[in-house]
Amino acid sequence: MYLSIGLCGALGAVCRYAISCWVGMHPFPLSTLAVNLAGCFALALAGNLPGVPQKVRTAVGTGFVGAFTTFSTFSKENAALLLGQSYALLTLNIAASVLGGLIAAYAGTHCGRMLCARAREEQK
Repeated sequence: MYLSIGLCGALGAVCRYAISCWVGMHPFPLSTLAVNLAGCFALALAGNLPGVPQKVRTAVGTGFVGAFTTFSTFSKENAALLLGQSYALLTLNIAASVLGGLIAAYAGTHCGRMLCARAREEQK
């Protein structure tokens, strides 16, 4: 189990870095927002997919999503916006991250449940 979490964590960290490189640097911390919203969706989706063993859910959730998303970077970037007196961007980032994360988690849960229902229908 530890190896699975570690391997998934390594993949999550590499994906996080790749997205940061792809999105690039902006005054608004777009790459952190993107990975955190994607992570909210992925964690909720993985938790609701049909037939996924608990060990896989743990490896994906703790390993991949844990390494992929980052609250510490979110906090550091918000502190920088605060220190730079970029209050509008600070407010936008916090609101987009928190509300967007809730929406992404809801969407992931809904998609997982729909897939689960579809799988049950196909088994009948």
